[in-house]
Amino acid sequence: MSSFPLLLQLVKLSLEASAILILTVLLVYVVRSILSRRAKLHLLRPISGPPPTSFMYGNLLELYSPDGALYSSLAKYGGVAKVHGLFGDVSLAVSDPRALTQILVKDAASYTAIDWSGTLGLFGPGLLANNGAPHRRQRKLLNPSFVPSHVRKLAPLVHKISGELRDAIGKEISTDGSRTREIDVAEWLSRAGLEMITRAGFGHSFHAFQGDGDAYAQAVKAIAPTFMQLGALISFFIMSGAGGLPTRVLRIMGGAAALVLPAAQGMVDIVNVLQRDTMQIWETRKAQRYTEDGADQGDQLLSVLRASIEQSAEGRVPDVELFAHATTLVVAGTDTTSTALSRILHLLTLRPDLQDKLRDELVHAQSEAGSEELAYEVLMELPFLDAVCKEMLRLYAPLPFRGRRSLKDTTIPLVDGTSVHVPADTEILVNIHCLNTDEAIWGPDAHQWRPERWQEPLPDSVLTTKIPGVWGATMTFGAGPKGCIGFSFSVLEMKSILATLLTSFRFSLPTNRELEWRFGPIVVPGVKGEQSVNPKMPLTVERLQAR
Repeated sequence: MSSFPLLLQLVKLSLEASAILILTVLLVYVVRSILSRRAKLHLLRPISGPPPTSFMYGNLLELYSPDGALYSSLAKYGGVAKVHGLFGDVSLAVSDPRALTQILVKDAASYTAIDWSGTLGLFGPGLLANNGAPHRRQRKLLNPSFVPSHVRKLAPLVHKISGELRDAIGKEISTDGSRTREIDVAEWLSRAGLEMITRAGFGHSFHAFQGDGDAYAQAVKAIAPTFMQLGALISFFIMSGAGGLPTRVLRIMGGAAALVLPAAQGMVDIVNVLQRDTMQIWETRKAQRYTEDGADQGDQLLSVLRASIEQSAEGRVPDVELFAHATTLVVAGTDTTSTALSRILHLLTLRPDLQDKLRDELVHAQSEAGSEELAYEVLMELPFLDAVCKEMLRLYAPLPFRGRRSLKDTTIPLVDGTSVHVPADTEILVNIHCLNTDEAIWGPDAHQWRPERWQEPLPDSVLTTKIPGVWGATMTFGAGPKGCIGFSFSVLEMKSILATLLTSFRFSLPTNRELEWRFGPIVVPGVKGEQSVNPKMPLTVERLQAR
């Protein structure tokens, strides 16, 4: 018993030492930031941008407002605009294609990616969290899972899940014996996105089409609303320079935030569910040859990853990293693709003529094939389906920006032949939307949704600009070593679901409700006047007569 007071004293001293260490690190960081900020402000003074509305918040409140108006208007300041952050700090919003090629591709090592979830270690040491050599190693291991030849093998499974989505929607429509019903299409697309990535990724269904799904499905469903609730905090994190703090300090701060912010605690709870269930599934699948869908386990994304690991020099990857890869696939691939599909269906309700045109192309292709399941090559090469997907992704990127931070003083070239000096520790917003809608590249109708442009000769400026994106002459899937690794699977998923739904249903706008799109870390649909943070897109869905 006599040792107990001594133990308490040691604990107290340990806590005091930890507190002193954290405060010292923060103090050094603040002093260093003040000195470097003065130099940065001087160097970036010639760059134009919107005036700050307050010293404390700069442009942040306007930049990340739900309508995203200021973000879209940055184009008028040129390819590099100055944006004011917290307490007089400044950042750069970059949409100049030559500058972005330098930042994202040619000199990517000098610009670390800022991802708040990765920096805080929410989803483990995966592609979101890592930069540099660790990221290159992981990317090399994961690449075989996403090459076109492997994605092609997943097409039958993707078609099967698309059919299950159609059946689930049809069942809801016919609840009262009707052929037409107003339903929340965004909800069903989100469920389909989860089934796609988990069954293709690790051969397991979380029963997302049945009721509310299990705990994993509910956790994934909560990700987008939680992101939206944390939207302002995420924005401040990117623009405040906090990404430059030591990782351990940031994770302590993240833990502290979870104690006082319900949304932050909600994200922690989500991660705990994802980690628990993912590791259970992985252990089960190690000894199994066939999945619940009857497909060879070798066709799963994580099975290909496992084979890649076994053939690599490392020979083994810690389970915590495998969890990180699995969770990254789910988090990055579920809400973004389902949001993109929601946007396409909304656009097609605004243009019924284009909806009919696309439906006719799909029905004709199915008739030619003698089956509603189209071969992978046929599906991917349907011209108007491809045009609809490309045009939506050009004009309405689900993730409208990316964050970067310069690690050293650099100079970025611009398309007009000039250059901009970028001081070390400068936060950079990769302005995807402004580049994708640049009238100097896409012409005077750059802000119009016009799928036909992809069936016409593109302007010479699109071909000569050399946009550094990985797909479709746009920046929607990013570029360089941190570009979206799963873009080909996402495109397959979009095209398969559209081919299945549009040949079974007609979609039109809801009655007495107006749809809107809310800007944030992910741009999501909602109903005007309703304050819910959950993505929501009610559409009138009519079951078509069998053809």
